[in-house]
Amino acid sequence: MRIVAVIQARMGSSRFPGKVLSKIGGRAMLIHVAERARAIPGVHEIVVATTVEPRDDAIVSMCRGAGIRWMRGSEADVLARYVMAADATRADVIIRLTSDCPLLDPTVVGLVLSGFLASSARWYSSNVHPPTWFDGTDAEVFSRVALEEAARCAGPEEREHVTTYFARAPWAPPNARVPGGEDHSALKLSVDTADDLDRVRRVHACLPSCGAFGWRETLAAYHAAF
Repeated sequence: MRIVAVIQARMGSSRFPGKVLSKIGGRAMLIHVAERARAIPGVHEIVVATTVEPRDDAIVSMCRGAGIRWMRGSEADVLARYVMAADATRADVIIRLTSDCPLLDPTVVGLVLSGFLASSARWYSSNVHPPTWFDGTDAEVFSRVALEEAARCAGPEEREHVTTYFARAPWAPPNARVPGGEDHSALKLSVDTADDLDRVRRVHACLPSCGAFGWRETLAAYHAAF
C-alpha cells in the first residue's frame, strides 16, 4: 500500500497572494510544510500539486531547488489536481495537506492515517469532523478509490475543496481528536492573511530551531509568544 502526501499550493490566493513562499525563520512556508509532511509516520512520498498558471512557475522553481516532487494542473479544479498527483505517484492512499500550515504536526497526521488504516471501510478519515486541534494541523486521508469516485461524481462547486463530496457519505468516518477531550480549535495557526503570518512567525520563533516539535510544543510556544 503506497501512501502519498499531496500538498496543494498556488500563488493566487485572493486574500494573501504569494503567501506560500513567505519566509518563516528564513525559509519559505511551503518548505516548512514539505519537511513536516516528510516526517509523517508511514508516508512514502510527498508531492506538491500546483497549477499551470504562469505565476506558479515560482512554486515549481522552489520545488526544483529543494528537491521536492511537483506536478501542475487546473487552478480551479483542485480535485483534478489530486487525481493527477495520485496517478503520477501511484498512490493507493492520499493524505491531503495545504500549503498554509507550516506548524503541522506529523504525529497528528499519523493519528489520522492510523484511523484510516484501522477502519474497515478505508474510505476517508480526518481530524476536522469535528475539529478539536488548532487550525493549522488539519489533515484528511482517503483512498484512491474514494478519490476517483469523487472525481466522477462531484459537482462543480465541490471540486475546489477536494473532499466536500465525502460529506455526502451516510457513514461516520474516523476522526482523530485531541487526547483528553481538549479542544483547541479556536486557535488559528494557519496562514490566510498577513496578520496570520505575523502570528505564526512569532510562535515559530519560540519553537526549537531543530524543528523537533509537535502540537504540545506549538501550544506552549503560542502562550510564550502571546
